[in-house]
Amino acid sequence: ISKPVKEKKEIAQVGIISANGDATIGETIAEAMGNLSRENARHLEAALPCLTLPRNVVAVPLVSKGQAIGVLQLVNLAHPDDFDLGLLRGLGDQVAIAVDNARLYEELQRKEQLRGHLLERVITAQEEERKRVARELHDEAGQVLTAVMMSAAAAAAALPPGSQVTKAKLEETRELAGKALADIRKIILDLRPEMLDNLGLVPALRW
Repeated sequence: ISKPVKEKKEIAQVGIISANGDATIGETIAEAMGNLSRENARHLEAALPCLTLPRNVVAVPLVSKGQAIGVLQLVNLAHPDDFDLGLLRGLGDQVAIAVDNARLYEELQRKEQLRGHLLERVITAQEEERKRVARELHDEAGQVLTAVMMSAAAAAAALPPGSQVTKAKLEETRELAGKALADIRKIILDLRPEMLDNLGLVPALRW
């Protein structure tokens, strides 16, 4: 079974298929193929210098879904006329289906590999976005709330005696800021545990 490759010889073997798509018998490749299309004839002409033409050739186009995908050649046969071309055509059809299925499977594998790469890129992008959000929450919102807590505590300490109501309000503000800060730290932990980056997956899972 010939495969389309860059070598002239094998290009000729695949490209030279009878225009009527029928199995043929001849004494040389050219005779066996007969009725060549213009493109196939050009392939043959280009490849003739490097071809060793065998005697007695049976050529069976491999046709799958109405399209020729290759050619099965039996060469140097003692009695080629004894072959049943109908049987060979049926054999060629079965081989073509097998070859086509193999190509489809290979294409499916390639697409599955591509899907895996794309999924990996999506997951990586998600993880990077999680890290970015967690970092911004820590560096911006977290620091602001910490500053609010410290300011509330300092303001309460600076109040004169007898300002209990104001002190209570400032303490309430400090507690609310502390609760918000704890909530943000929990969100940061859920987004991207720092231990995952610092220690790795297995220690983080154990933790």
